[in-house]
Amino acid sequence: FFFFIVDLSYMAEFGKGDPRWLVDDRVDGKNVNAWHWTERDCTKWFKKKLTEELDNITLSSYGNCKTKSVEKLDGEITYCNRKKKHMFFYEIELRIKWEATVDDTKVTGQIRVPSICDEEPIDSMEIRVTTTSKSTEGDILKQKIQQDALPALRDLIQRVINETKDHFKEPLPDEAAAVASSSRQNRGVLIETKPVVNKSFKDITMKLLFHSSPELMYQCLTDDQRLSFFTQSQAQMERKAGGKFSLFGGQVTGTNKNLVENKEIVQDWRFQTWPAGHHSKVTIKIQQGQGGTEVHLHQTGVPVSDYERTRSGWTQHFWERIQAVFGFTYKLL
Repeated sequence: FFFFIVDLSYMAEFGKGDPRWLVDDRVDGKNVNAWHWTERDCTKWFKKKLTEELDNITLSSYGNCKTKSVEKLDGEITYCNRKKKHMFFYEIELRIKWEATVDDTKVTGQIRVPSICDEEPIDSMEIRVTTTSKSTEGDILKQKIQQDALPALRDLIQRVINETKDHFKEPLPDEAAAVASSSRQNRGVLIETKPVVNKSFKDITMKLLFHSSPELMYQCLTDDQRLSFFTQSQAQMERKAGGKFSLFGGQVTGTNKNLVENKEIVQDWRFQTWPAGHHSKVTIKIQQGQGGTEVHLHQTGVPVSDYERTRSGWTQHFWERIQAVFGFTYKLL
């Protein structure tokens, strides 16, 4: 007989794997074909969203029963990507306080969900309804909540989980390609049929703080796969000085004049409707700040007649979309 001894001390803890396989912090940001393991903490966003959705909702018309507060929301939810597969792992405990008034008598209680877990369908998870004191009104309210509110509560929790998944999923190669080739491209306010003819120009300056790293923000703004995914349109980017780029299916084009990895992007940038040969100059500086990554945008040479469209485009089609798709919340500085 042969016996083998395996030293388990060399096995990685969850979230602390071999850096050769955990690649989301690599400087170059490469994860070829989404093959290596990446993970992101979705807990803060999920808790904030679920708390907002549970605020002051009607549970039953009897006694005007409503949610009063979320007393407990513990646990975590994590997004992982491995071998071209999206995975979400979560274990959440939820406790909600409810309140009603029946014949001038206040009745309170709790809705307890001991385990919202990725291994158990929402439809079959345990939900307990309790009251703080025994009474006929309390018993009636418990029954009303169980019959009327719990099915809607299950749907609400499932919806927030689904929104969290959509919010944090990173683009896989096939998905990005599908978005780029889709005929339903997001061009929004970028479409302008009439050529811009104007000899007066203005500058755009924006300062923002993103809850992200400089490396990830740089990738969002220079990696054509990520650009295609969050803009929901075809994007091409040659990541080198002198390299050409095209965004929003060719609505925005230009040349990368200087790229300093994770720090600075300088571009000659134009809408296709601008006068032939006219480019604005875009400079984006990226640096670590207190509580996140600071992004400083300075764009010179924007035609006055196109100023509002261009400025709102940065907000609506870049910053807000990065926040919505990748979960990097931001604020203006």
